[in-house]
Amino acid sequence: MFAPIRPLNRRTANAASKLAKVAHPGVDREEEESEAVTRVISESIAVHGTPEAVWAVAGDPGAIGEWVPALAESSYGDGERVCTTGDGAEIRERVLEHSDAEQSYTYEIVASPLPLRSYRSTLSVHGHGDHSHVTWEARFEALEEGQEPELEAMFSELYRDGLASLRERVEGAAFA
Repeated sequence: MFAPIRPLNRRTANAASKLAKVAHPGVDREEEESEAVTRVISESIAVHGTPEAVWAVAGDPGAIGEWVPALAESSYGDGERVCTTGDGAEIRERVLEHSDAEQSYTYEIVASPLPLRSYRSTLSVHGHGDHSHVTWEARFEALEEGQEPELEAMFSELYRDGLASLRERVEGAAFA
């Protein structure tokens, strides 16, 4: 089931707008051949909360739309996640690995309007008593040379905003 659509706030509208700016009409990533340079991005955040509390929010691939501001909704079933951005663009992803024991999951984009040849990402939670570190990293190849800096900036902002929202959600629940 889809998460409820949240009204766009300033941060959500900004991130959704950036997603729309780099969109490329319906390229199926499964059919693309790659000779592009792979880019790596990684964002991390410290969260005041146990790894179990953080993973309870971050570990459900279908609930990512509840804490990533650029996403209006998300759903997950049969190993596939579908995310819809604030402007209505749809991103289909395949979850490749999911481990509650290791508090980590890896996914790849299989179809989206973004100009990507390939994209694989891992979200992981590592705990240290009553606080945790969440890392969201990705390897991607742009569809065309020269698109990498804009995509890198867009994904970095998306990850930072998502991780900040995740922290607010976990810490808000802990102190509620």
